[in-house]
Amino acid sequence: MRPILLRLENFTAYTRPQEIDFSDLNFFIIQGKTGAGKTSIIEAICYALYGKVPRYKGLGVHEHLLSKGQRRMRVYFEFSVKGKRYAVDRLYEVSKSPVVRFYEGSKLLNLKVKEVEEYISKLLSMDYETFTKVIVLPQGQFDRFLKPNKPVERREILNRLLGYDEIFEKMNRIIKDTLSQLRIKKESLDAEYESIKYAQEGILREKEEELKKKRQNLEHLTKEKEDLSALLQKAIEKERLQKELSERESELSKLLSLHEDIQKKREKLYTAKEVLDYAPSLKEYEELSENIHKLTEEKKLLNMELLKYKDELTQMEEERKRLEQEYTKLDELRSKERELEITKERLIALLDLQKKINQTLTQIEDREKQRNRLKDELGILQEDLSQKEKQLSDIEQKLLELENVEEEYAKLTAIKSIYDQLPHIYAEIEKTEELLKQNKERLVLLESDVKNLEGSLFEAYVHEIKSKLLPGDICPVCGNEVHKIVTHHRSEDLSFAQIREKLESLRKEEQNILNSLGGYENRIKELRQKHEEILRSGGMSQQEFYIKYEEIKKKYHLYKSLKEKEKQIRQVCESSRSKKSEKEIVLSKLEASLEHAKEHLSELKNQEETEMKRLSEILGRHVRDPKRELGLLEEDLGKIKGRIASVQHEYENLRKYMEELRIKASRIEEQIKQKERLKEDMRTRLAEVGKTLYPALQKFGDIEKLKELCLPKEEVQRLEKEVIDYERHTESLKTQIERLKNILSGYPQELSRQRIEEKLKDLDKVIYRVNQEMGILIREVQEIREKIERRKAIEQEIIKLSRELWKYEALEKDMRSEKFPEFVSRHMLQTILDRASFYLLKFSSGIYEFKLTEGDLCVIDRSSGHERSVFTLSGGETFIASLSLAFAVSDVISHSAPLESMFIDEGFGALDRETRESLGEFFELIKLNAGRMVGIISHLEDLAEKFDQKIVVEKRGDYSTIRVEVI
Repeated sequence: MRPILLRLENFTAYTRPQEIDFSDLNFFIIQGKTGAGKTSIIEAICYALYGKVPRYKGLGVHEHLLSKGQRRMRVYFEFSVKGKRYAVDRLYEVSKSPVVRFYEGSKLLNLKVKEVEEYISKLLSMDYETFTKVIVLPQGQFDRFLKPNKPVERREILNRLLGYDEIFEKMNRIIKDTLSQLRIKKESLDAEYESIKYAQEGILREKEEELKKKRQNLEHLTKEKEDLSALLQKAIEKERLQKELSERESELSKLLSLHEDIQKKREKLYTAKEVLDYAPSLKEYEELSENIHKLTEEKKLLNMELLKYKDELTQMEEERKRLEQEYTKLDELRSKERELEITKERLIALLDLQKKINQTLTQIEDREKQRNRLKDELGILQEDLSQKEKQLSDIEQKLLELENVEEEYAKLTAIKSIYDQLPHIYAEIEKTEELLKQNKERLVLLESDVKNLEGSLFEAYVHEIKSKLLPGDICPVCGNEVHKIVTHHRSEDLSFAQIREKLESLRKEEQNILNSLGGYENRIKELRQKHEEILRSGGMSQQEFYIKYEEIKKKYHLYKSLKEKEKQIRQVCESSRSKKSEKEIVLSKLEASLEHAKEHLSELKNQEETEMKRLSEILGRHVRDPKRELGLLEEDLGKIKGRIASVQHEYENLRKYMEELRIKASRIEEQIKQKERLKEDMRTRLAEVGKTLYPALQKFGDIEKLKELCLPKEEVQRLEKEVIDYERHTESLKTQIERLKNILSGYPQELSRQRIEEKLKDLDKVIYRVNQEMGILIREVQEIREKIERRKAIEQEIIKLSRELWKYEALEKDMRSEKFPEFVSRHMLQTILDRASFYLLKFSSGIYEFKLTEGDLCVIDRSSGHERSVFTLSGGETFIASLSLAFAVSDVISHSAPLESMFIDEGFGALDRETRESLGEFFELIKLNAGRMVGIISHLEDLAEKFDQKIVVEKRGDYSTIRVEVI
């Protein structure tokens, strides 16, 4: 990940919009005073990518990051991964849910807030925890990692950097939990095994034989039941046929009782068919008669409606004449309306003039307040300037008193490097004495182990001889013939060769420890001699020197502090003088502007007085309140305009209404004529239809009788179907009755359903009892079979569990004794050192590389071929070594992540000025060999001078600003 562009708005100290363009940056420093907001730049990058920062964990991160007094915060971050551009835009507003947008190139991806972090973690190949360790390196920890006070401290720092403490704790918890679960499971299996060990193969065979006999008996009973069931079906079928015959005979009897009614329907059907041909004409005759009657009624209604419209038209004509007289009076009202409009415009102009007067008065008042405030501020500035000049005089006096302390401090610092070796000598003596003690303790244990193994070796030798002998062979020990081989259980499974090999290894280790004991004792003696030499060369005890050094150091820091304070106060004084000058200029301009505003106010008041007199003459009364006069005028205007509009509207509505009445009357007259013509046509057609119906009327009587006999077509069809169905159903029943009598003659007379059912019921009880007995036997057989299988499975599982228990007990022991964490830390330390050597060779122009010797960290000087302890490195060499370790740890943690940039936060404060001045050459090497963007965060001004590329953070009052400088 390589940064391209960062925009901030209301983020921590950045209350005003700020922007950083990283495009031209490669190796740069983020410079600024403590608290200015340097680290906030890195936090903004972290927040943009993951929505959280390391400083504020848990909920409420937005409230901590939002600038004080603001309600809206925004962070926009653009970056590249392997040359491809991406951007993330986070927006937060108080009382609203955070909004995040993610861009791939210029394309907006449709991702939810939670999905953005998952997408970025996958894109960068590192999650939030890894990112915060890889991108922002806690550089101060690498100096302590390189030169720890105690050997164990290096492992603690490494575990903290790599996150191993949490991993080891989790592993330990998992091992203990697993071990507990395995023990509980084994106890459960042991208890279960005790409960089922009675299940044997012999019992299973007895139960299976008994089950076989029961099955044979059940088959015999089932066959007997099938025979009875078949006989029962015949008895049931006979009963069903008898019942069906009785039902058919009863149904036929009911049909024959309806014969006379069917005969009447047959005669009605014949007459209806004869009259059916006259049905269309009869229907038309009825419809024509009804329509002629309807037309007569409709014509009456239309004549009444026409008369109503004509009366209304007569009334409207008289109203029209009245409105025309009103219309002639409108010209007088329009003339009065124009006069009032002109007066209204004058009143509005007067009100605007009064508004300008009020605005001018407000401006004058505001400027007078501003003038008074500026005078107060000038007084405060003058007083503050006097105080600062007095402070400056006091500081200069104190600096004269501390004039020679800088030279004295430099001399003592040179001597201090000699005394600084003492803690390392003490640590090495302590470490060597501890190793000497451990080796002696190990030697005692080895002697015991060798003695035990010598006994096991003899036992294994005897066991090996026995394993090759057979009855009848000659024993190689006693020379007698072997009759029987007695096998003894061995405590170990190791062979004779393995025990011998292990014994030789222990003896070799024992010899190595004996050889190393002398070396440790000689080294302790050398270190103590070196300690005495250092005390003699310094001329005073270590305690006396450090007391004097600390006293001079305090004076030196006081001197530096006063120099810095002197510089700051001078800058403040210069700034105060500049501000005072600026405010005096502003005050002069403000007083001139105030005088001009007062003159303009006088002119406006004269115009107001003239306009008030004119309006009083027009209105014929003294005008005191123009706004009230405008309201009265608008009220009169509204009445006049309302009256004019009312007359016009009323006249136009009357005209339209009269036109509508005339149109409606004309339409009704036309409808009356159409209905008269239609009625005449219907009478002609009615006479023609009467001639067609004449023959039927002569035969059957009048129209009403003919209508009664003329049935609908559906009714005729229904009668016809009813008659036919009756005849068919009667014949069908007679045929079925005959068929059923023939079938029943073939069944035996003595067949009894009741007796057969009783036999079947008794048989079912017997079968049910046998089935119950079989079910019990089947369950017993299944249960015994399952228990036999379970017993075998438990035996295998107990063996497997015992092996697992042995492994986890060994793991628990290793974790408890710190063997496994020590092994992992040692392995990772070697991996990091291999990678750190790659960077150290680059940054030192091929001179230095790291080496791990007996758990201690050394540096190989390739120019001389000698090994050096890291405690002998100078300040500049220590910085380069620490930086190489930082790069290495970053590479190891990031694995295959596309790591194209990193930031090192505040790691140079502990370096002296001379060392920092020599860092320029190292920075050039880093710039050429780092292969990634590197940002150094520091508040030291002399260090910033070494960089061509800078991001300068400045604190201005309650906000900070950012400036990018590239030379």
